[in-house]
Amino acid sequence: PFLQQAHDHLTPGGRFTASDIVTTTPPASWPLAARILTRIICAASSLPHPNLITPSQYQETLEAIGFTNVECNRIGHLVFPGFAKFLKAHEERFSQITSPGIWVQYRIIRAVTSYLWESGTIDFVVVTGERPGVQ
Repeated sequence: PFLQQAHDHLTPGGRFTASDIVTTTPPASWPLAARILTRIICAASSLPHPNLITPSQYQETLEAIGFTNVECNRIGHLVFPGFAKFLKAHEERFSQITSPGIWVQYRIIRAVTSYLWESGTIDFVVVTGERPGVQ
C-alpha cells in the first residue's frame, strides 16, 4: 500500500526515492539461525515478514505499480559496518551516565544486524523511480 500510495500521490514526472533493508536471497534459502533472527526482529519491530524482499523483487514491485526508470543500488557495505561502530561508540561514550540495562537492546541490534550482514542475508538499498508524465 505505501509504495502504491507514493506513486499515486506523486506529481507526474516526479521522482520517488527511498532507502530500505532488503534480503539478498528469499528467506527460505537462509540458514536456520538467520530465519529465526529475522522472525524475531520482524515481530519486535512490527515489520511484516513478507516485506522482506530482494532488490530485484523491490524493483519489480515498483515497476508493476507504474514507476519507470527504477534503480535499486545496494549500499550495505557503506551502511552496516558504520552502523555497528556507531552503536558501539555510543555505548562506550554514554554507558557511564546511563543505566546499563538500556544498552542491552542496542547490543542485540548490533549483533543481529552484523550477523545478518556478514552472513550475506541482508543488504541496504537506495531505490529510485519516476512517475511517468510531464511535470
